[in-house]
Amino acid sequence: MSKSSNEEQCDVLVRGGGIAGRTLAMLLARDGFNIALVERPTPMDESKDPRAYALNAAAVKLLRDLRVWPKEDACPVYDMQIAGDSGGQLAFSAWRQEVDTLTYIVPAVAIERALDKALDFQSRVQRLNTQENPRLPQTPLVAICEGRDSETRAAFGFKMKASEYGHSSLAARLVCEHGHGHIARQWFSGQDILALLPLTSENDKEVSLVWSVPSARAAELQALPAAEFEAVLREASHGALGELRLKTPVVGWALRFAHAERWIARAQGQTAVLVADAAHAMHPLAGQGLNVGLGDVMELARVLREKETWRSLGDEKMLRPYERARQTAFLKVGGACNALFHIYTDQAAPLKAVRNAGMNVVNAVKPLKRWLVGQASQN
Repeated sequence: MSKSSNEEQCDVLVRGGGIAGRTLAMLLARDGFNIALVERPTPMDESKDPRAYALNAAAVKLLRDLRVWPKEDACPVYDMQIAGDSGGQLAFSAWRQEVDTLTYIVPAVAIERALDKALDFQSRVQRLNTQENPRLPQTPLVAICEGRDSETRAAFGFKMKASEYGHSSLAARLVCEHGHGHIARQWFSGQDILALLPLTSENDKEVSLVWSVPSARAAELQALPAAEFEAVLREASHGALGELRLKTPVVGWALRFAHAERWIARAQGQTAVLVADAAHAMHPLAGQGLNVGLGDVMELARVLREKETWRSLGDEKMLRPYERARQTAFLKVGGACNALFHIYTDQAAPLKAVRNAGMNVVNAVKPLKRWLVGQASQN
């Protein structure tokens, strides 16, 4: 469908112009569906959105297949170093795990720019802004990809099960004194979970900050002058990368564990399906949020691609396998992250000793580490 085609020709209405929504629109258009993509244009500026994502093998393959892989901005990770709060150590090596890379770290804006450019050349995707196009096409299926605070999700009557962590995540881009060496570093210390993730840059001296701290402390940290924040962060990272300098402002958001009770609903003659952050939220400690979201995208596209020709795209029975598969996938990964969060932020002395000993045991069992790497690449 060309961008000026009659709106009645749309097959799927995708609500949400983030990474998941745009990727779904591209994937469905490639499969021959006519898509209306509802998005709110936002500035793609790393100073306003300094987040970066760790992408697994499945996510990388998807973006490459769609020709939206931002190769120049993707930093390969060859090693991971994880430190507990009482001597626990866990290390992963791409070489020892017999893989090319453990993951890639990619700035959010780099993926968004690649998708934005590609969509301009995809004739089957009609890009709509509700402010400019208040009347949206009536399609048999609405894919809701609007994120954790989706208004469309609420309008369709979806209910969420949610629990607040009482933590906020802080993100920023930093310039470090020493080169990162393509190593992802993470520290569990008290109630803090800190990660410094390598980014592609001149001399490999830029990293992405992901710092989970109690929400009250997060507000205090964000209020600090830059020099004081940098000093606190250097101490928290044990000087692993030397002096640290903020390249972007520090942004933060509250963290929660959440998932929809059902991922399919019907109202006003349309079927709606939840995708990615509109369906679930998890702690970022394992960097799996976008990977699971893109897993949703791939599974929904597969179900629609393989449907019987006589079925409507809004056939709830046809969509149930998507719901079951992705609920299971989320509860496996998100549930594991939820459990790890509580294990590593509980300050009871016996648990502290057990979790640090557990890290050392896992570190010594090479087949288990290889299995963990394989599992993380498939979400």
